This record gives sequence, structure tokens and C-alpha cells, in this order.
Amino acid sequence: MLPHLLNRILADLQIGSVTADGAYDTRKCHNAIVDHGASAAIPPRGIEANHRRSRVETKITCVKLLGQRLMAPDFDR
Repeated sequence: MLPHLLNRILADLQIGSVTADGAYDTRKCHNAIVDHGASAAIPPRGIEANHRRSRVETKITCVKLLGQRLMAPDFDR
């Protein structure tokens, strides 16, 4: 979709940079951006989201394990 959008921009307008999410991190999109003389600000596809999700899942597992072992003998403690 990005190459089609860039082609709709008038030829006399100059594009400085294109910012998009990781879904647009493809060779076709990068080539279209370079063809229009712009620079791309696109994060790698899915890498950051996967690392972030795995860290969160690890911490939630730690909290669950801690919660199973951490008990007070009565409510006041």
C-alpha cells in the first residue's frame, strides 16, 4: 500500500522522510521511499514487540510464582 500512496503525491512535492510501523518494513516499501528521495524511519518488523512481550511474560510468571509462596499466617500480618 505504501508505494501506491507515495505515487499519489505530486511529482513537484519533495518528501523528506517517511515514518511507519514495522508492518511497512519490507524491501518494496524501502525501495519506494528511496525512489522518492526520502529517508525511512521504520522499526524492524516485529522484533521489538516480541522481546517486549517475552520480558513481560517472564515477569508475570515470577509474580505468580512469588504469590504462590508468599502467605501470611493471618490477615493482620
